[in-house]
Amino acid sequence: MMTIRSLHLRRYGQQPACIDYLKFKVKWSSVSSLHICGDVESSDKSEFPKGLVGPRYIYDPHAELGMTIITDDASPNDSQEPLIVELVFTATKACTSSSLNSGKVKQCTTKTQNSCIPTDLFCDGYINCGMDHEFGGDEKGCTEKPQTVSYAMSIFIFATTALATLVTVLLICCCCRRCKTKTSRAVPTDEEQTAEPNGTPPQRFDLSVRRPSSPTAPPDVTETPTEWGSSTPKPEVEDEDLPPSYKDLFPNSGTINR
Repeated sequence: MMTIRSLHLRRYGQQPACIDYLKFKVKWSSVSSLHICGDVESSDKSEFPKGLVGPRYIYDPHAELGMTIITDDASPNDSQEPLIVELVFTATKACTSSSLNSGKVKQCTTKTQNSCIPTDLFCDGYINCGMDHEFGGDEKGCTEKPQTVSYAMSIFIFATTALATLVTVLLICCCCRRCKTKTSRAVPTDEEQTAEPNGTPPQRFDLSVRRPSSPTAPPDVTETPTEWGSSTPKPEVEDEDLPPSYKDLFPNSGTINR
């Protein structure tokens, strides 16, 4: 079974004569189909589109179709538009009570015994049922299905998100480390603040005043009374250690009278 989803094959103006066309032949018949050309939009679900020349569907109960495509390379009316041929081929099988009860297949029409197709082909956006009695029955009464994400796409999205998160975390850690390094370098230590221009550490000097362990003044040689009232003699002091007397310093000085 064949149905035309979309088509653009040239024809001579509005005449039913085709420049480019399709031709089908059923195996059990010696007669070929009419030439098929014209324009069909994928959004058009009608059985007889206005711009189509020939039938939109061909049904073969023996599931054997021969197809031929004829194109004309040199045509005076060539519009330079690309040729479009989008066909849907669907295999049918005999409908039985067991297969229908299983839910795996559905009938395109109750008027033809050999018209069952897989249930998944119903409401999939493509016309699979191409028969005289109920053309496009598999796409009638359908509700919009929610868009689902495939398993492979889900894995791809998860892996991409995880990788992006990991890269972001690594970048943040690197930035934090650089900021800490710059901050520690910007604050000098006490030694760096007082260091010489060449980088050598300063020398420290101990300027504290310390008291001498022994007195530096000459010893007191005055007499110290003893326990029995006698005095101890002064220690002998050499002349060279005594300072000069007043008379020696001022020999010519007179006596001052009061």
